[in-house]
Amino acid sequence: MQPWLSTSLFYIAEAPAVLFLTLYLLVRYPTRLPGLGTPWYVYTTVGLAWFLSFLALILLPADLAETLFRRCEYLNKRSGEDLSLHLRNCAPPSLSPAALLATWQALYWTSLVLGWILLPLVQSNISLEHLPLRERVRKALRPQLIALAVLAVVLSALAAAVRSPRHHGLQLETWRATIIGLNNAFGLFLLMIFLGFGLVELPRTLWERSDPRRRLRAYAIRIAELHARHLETLQSLSRLRLQAAVLGIGCTDDQTLQSQEQSHMPGHARSATHAYRQELCSRIETLLNLVPLHSSDLEIGQQPQKTWSSATPRATRMAESASLGTLFVEVRRAVLEYRRIEYLWQRISQRALFLQDLLQWRSAGCSSSAAASSACAGVLSTGSVSTSDVDRMPSTLVYACRAGESPGATASRMGSFHDAGEDLSPERSMRIVHDRALSNGDATSMPHLTKHATGAGAGSPQRIYISECERSVNAAVGTKRWIDGMQRSLALRWRAYGEPFCLRVQAVVLFIVASAVCLSELTIWTVLLTPPRSFSPFARALHSLPLSPLGVQAMALSLVCTLTSLVYFAVFHLQIYRWYELVPGYVDGQMLCLNAMLMSRFLLPLCYHLIFLLHENREAVARLLLYQYPQLMRHSGQDSSTVPVTAFETLMGSMHIVPLFGKAFNYFYPCSLVISALGTYFRLWGRLLDRFGLSRSLEFAEETISAAANNEVIGRQLLQRERARRQEASPCGLEPETRER
Repeated sequence: MQPWLSTSLFYIAEAPAVLFLTLYLLVRYPTRLPGLGTPWYVYTTVGLAWFLSFLALILLPADLAETLFRRCEYLNKRSGEDLSLHLRNCAPPSLSPAALLATWQALYWTSLVLGWILLPLVQSNISLEHLPLRERVRKALRPQLIALAVLAVVLSALAAAVRSPRHHGLQLETWRATIIGLNNAFGLFLLMIFLGFGLVELPRTLWERSDPRRRLRAYAIRIAELHARHLETLQSLSRLRLQAAVLGIGCTDDQTLQSQEQSHMPGHARSATHAYRQELCSRIETLLNLVPLHSSDLEIGQQPQKTWSSATPRATRMAESASLGTLFVEVRRAVLEYRRIEYLWQRISQRALFLQDLLQWRSAGCSSSAAASSACAGVLSTGSVSTSDVDRMPSTLVYACRAGESPGATASRMGSFHDAGEDLSPERSMRIVHDRALSNGDATSMPHLTKHATGAGAGSPQRIYISECERSVNAAVGTKRWIDGMQRSLALRWRAYGEPFCLRVQAVVLFIVASAVCLSELTIWTVLLTPPRSFSPFARALHSLPLSPLGVQAMALSLVCTLTSLVYFAVFHLQIYRWYELVPGYVDGQMLCLNAMLMSRFLLPLCYHLIFLLHENREAVARLLLYQYPQLMRHSGQDSSTVPVTAFETLMGSMHIVPLFGKAFNYFYPCSLVISALGTYFRLWGRLLDRFGLSRSLEFAEETISAAANNEVIGRQLLQRERARRQEASPCGLEPETRER
């Protein structure tokens, strides 16, 4: 590989990868439903924040490669003055220190403005979307200006209180150091909380996913929680529909709407024009049309929905204190919650039904022979083999695979799918397909019947379903079905045995990495000892191994990706009940802005923390070099300003003039990671929230088992109901596909 290619990895591969990742997130998460679309300025600001966050994390390895080259030259220069030092082979990188420093400065201050000023302003603007443009800008700017004024007063007080030998008072450098120090302190405080969660929950989640039964239990609990949320959302939508009807939304008579507004909202300030009110009513009606109105929305056992005539007086009283703008905000939130729950229900129930069938396949003993495996793989087939668009055969069938077996014997032996190995009675048995072509290899011997009643066992009636579409397909496929069955069997073996093994291996590897991260975090301060000590495995590997610039970037990038994946795993899995939940395709602008704010505020503290974790800050580098090469003492003395450090350390090092956020805070505060990790491991945060009645308000992982046992029972009942519903809705009267998406 050419030297320029190995040292230009940042430009060639990493920067386009960051752009692609940002575009992927912008396509995956924002909602694009009618009436719920994401504005263009949200795409712009959030996309810029995400791009800069990922760009900084890959710029840091390039900065480290350039720094190690300059440090290598620094040691070679000292070796010319002292024969005890040996010359090193220094591979020059392509990034200059001046370009790196300018890039870091532009990236830092842009991210600071995005995270603390622009994104909060955009978020406030989205919450006031129902207002006219001028009023919306005024109401969005006012709280932001007040917050900035208060922040300026606090910064002035802190900057005036700073006393150092070289900087004091209200000098520009003191102001800049105070801003950097406060931002770093805030980011590091939250960083330890999210990192502690990621260090514990990510390996534990992978390990729990390797157990299908435990995963099915978690899905059942999640289904029960979604069911409760679904009922609450339906009640809210019912109330909002009544308010909309009282306000005349949906009526074509403009005068009726105007008179209803005057009668139901006396004294309400009319800041919007008549055309604006009409547009707002049209948007509310469009949103309400996204939710189907039918009586089956409410589950059995719930209170029946009140009629329009009986509920109108109560809705009238509620409408007196509500405006169209408030109604629009509530309707928008409720409709988005309804669609989000609908998506989560489909996704989680699909996975849960697949796991139920997978457990049934594992316990059915269908892997005794190759022929039996290919036949029994029909329990969980992965695609349709229909030759007609009209007669499309569903892909999930239950096959009888014993040669020479009669339909009656098949009916007495075969049963339907059941939940997690739970035996079902003959009365609960579902549809059974007798595929004689699979047993004797003759596709022409398929019985020419669609419904056939035989005796099952002691003569109890059972129905054998062999549909016309299946008969035509069996006559056409021949050997292809056997090949497809073998492919499905291999896929099922992977899902049943191979995937759990790989998940356990990943969990063990992540546990080892998490242990190394914890050791590094808890021993950052050991470089201050005399003599200095470095217990960080990552710092030792970076400083001991003879790495090329490409190797330095690869190693640093792997560490950066590991830590950021642990932190962003928590950021993207954080759930604030009924408000913040990142569901693909159903995330509104406010959630996107909050996520982008968190990433922007984590950006620089995370990078600076990685510098300390690798012992690449100026003081740690100077102490370690002086301990390793004591001959340098007589050349550089105690002055560490001549030691080459990263451009990012040059930018952030000015905060050391602020005593409160200087080196002590960055060295010793990471020890609080152990508190966050222990609290996450023993579920202390959930218990603490439960003590204050906030157990449903804040959570992280969707597969964490933290609910009561009765939720699991309710979830299993709901899954049985969902399976029955899908069986009834499937074509050809057969069981629908339960392949996990």
